[in-house]
Amino acid sequence: MKNNNFAEVYLDIDEKIFKSVEKRAKQDSIDRDPNDTERKNHLLFENAKMGIDEIYIEDKSEELYVCGMLQCFGSELGWISLTIPLNQEIAKDIIEKYIKKLQKLKTVIEATKD
Repeated sequence: MKNNNFAEVYLDIDEKIFKSVEKRAKQDSIDRDPNDTERKNHLLFENAKMGIDEIYIEDKSEELYVCGMLQCFGSELGWISLTIPLNQEIAKDIIEKYIKKLQKLKTVIEATKD
């Protein structure tokens, strides 16, 4: 049974690239708070980016699906996909934001009509 409070995450990490950035991630974690002794056991990928390859809403499950390449420290670390449950509140917020954008676009189009 799915817990709707969690997004599903799929990671396919390139081990060779991971090992090449692991030392830097460990040092970044320690540098974050040198007084926290637990930080030495962490890896910090603070400025990781995801190059979006695909994004869509799955009709049947009402989930947002996003996937792409995970990049960190100038390297392509691996593939990541997120499946995020959309409850009615989130869906409503998305629709409201896009209605406002569409209304602005409609105003611009009407203003440029001959």
